[in-house]
Amino acid sequence: MKIFITGATGFIGQHLCHHLTKQGHHVFALIRNEKKTSCLPQDNITLITGSLASFTDKNFNIPECDLVIHLAGTITANKISHYNQDNHIAVKDLVACLKRQSWIPRRFIFASSQAASGPSTNNAALTEKDPAHPIDAYGQAKHKAENFILSQKDFPATIIRPPSVIGPLDTNILNMFKIAKFGFGFLGGTNPMPMSYVALSDLICAIDLLSDDATTDNRIYFVAHPIPTTSMDLWKAVGKALNKQVKVFILPKFLLYTIMKLNTLFSRLFGVNNVFDKKYYDQIHAPGWVVSSEKLTNDFRWEATKSLDEALKETYESYVDAGWI
Repeated sequence: MKIFITGATGFIGQHLCHHLTKQGHHVFALIRNEKKTSCLPQDNITLITGSLASFTDKNFNIPECDLVIHLAGTITANKISHYNQDNHIAVKDLVACLKRQSWIPRRFIFASSQAASGPSTNNAALTEKDPAHPIDAYGQAKHKAENFILSQKDFPATIIRPPSVIGPLDTNILNMFKIAKFGFGFLGGTNPMPMSYVALSDLICAIDLLSDDATTDNRIYFVAHPIPTTSMDLWKAVGKALNKQVKVFILPKFLLYTIMKLNTLFSRLFGVNNVFDKKYYDQIHAPGWVVSSEKLTNDFRWEATKSLDEALKETYESYVDAGWI
């Protein structure tokens, strides 16, 4: 197959590109920063210089492909409006760009997020049938993008909603490792929060299976390990990967709110990514983030194979090899 991928140099994208090219598929990778291309495979890949803004250019052409996989988006933003621009408006721009081409893809795969569905409650895992109730700007933007994609009739689409993705060179969980290395961690609430996760390799396996879907249906799937963890157990598992005992402290809500406001101000003043913004603050105070992937398993026989300990061990080893920790 010929596959067009956005976000190719990102955490998920670079590993997906290696996986697909090794299978003999040809990848057309949208590249914004050429300095990051060293993480991509050398064979069966064509680099296309551009960004999410390129889709508004009437002269921007996408090579004819069988499949489009849209991974690009913003997880951390200095302004709330950036979440909507990069995670919702950019999706509409991409679809409009595809409609201008002389061809249409066999299927469009959109990487949404568990945040689009909102938190779980009463320790019950959310399914795709549950109504969405996103609680933060990121999840709201992803949910609007989902609704837009599902309303389109030009080509079939598959939406995936992964929870926390854990795997090699994951920058999101890197800070947990750096903190736990000193023997402590923290929780943003008095009760450990139940949460789902998925190992990167299992997520890539799911995308691979969904890529072969030859139906004309629009579909939406959660992609998560069947056994959830908790925020407390996640800290302990990170400590285990480091071979350290981690003492977890409970931080009061008012203190976390103050840190969030100061961090947001700092990020805006100095133009750096805000890793602890209102979105993250809201998410860590939710009752839970547990989802079920039973539908994906039933439809495509997908199974998560990598445990939390295995995923974290692999992630830690990648940090050591890269000199990040």
